[in-house]
Amino acid sequence: DLEGFTRRDWAFGFMVGDYDSTDAISGYLGWHFTRNLSAELELTENFGDYSDGRMATVSLVHQMFPHWRYSPFLTIGGGVRQTNPRSTLVSTQDRTDSTADVGAGVRIHLTKRLLLRLQYKYYVVMTDRDDDEEVNEWKIGISAFF
Repeated sequence: DLEGFTRRDWAFGFMVGDYDSTDAISGYLGWHFTRNLSAELELTENFGDYSDGRMATVSLVHQMFPHWRYSPFLTIGGGVRQTNPRSTLVSTQDRTDSTADVGAGVRIHLTKRLLLRLQYKYYVVMTDRDDDEEVNEWKIGISAFF
């Protein structure tokens, strides 16, 4: 019920979406250490025409109104990203870079232990080149909590 939604300790789920105009799929695990704050570990893989990538991030999530059925949240975090360029003409190297992100979204309690999650994140990928990359990500997913 909705009361269980507000008192959950753990949540895990899967999301799909768009990471800088590439297809992305993610899995995440979250631990709610208070009613309003949680820590999340998220693993993402994206598939594009010119490169593929993997990313692992850790985030702090603040859910302003945990007792609402449509519950908005804010997130801030960081992690590491590995980019694998697709190139047949030139030999390219894989890159591993640090990331920082901020985001917002909404969790919607569907039924029993399921919720729908809509999320936007803005990433800064700190490369060793002259300029950092700025990336927008949109996702939708389904989660279970316990």
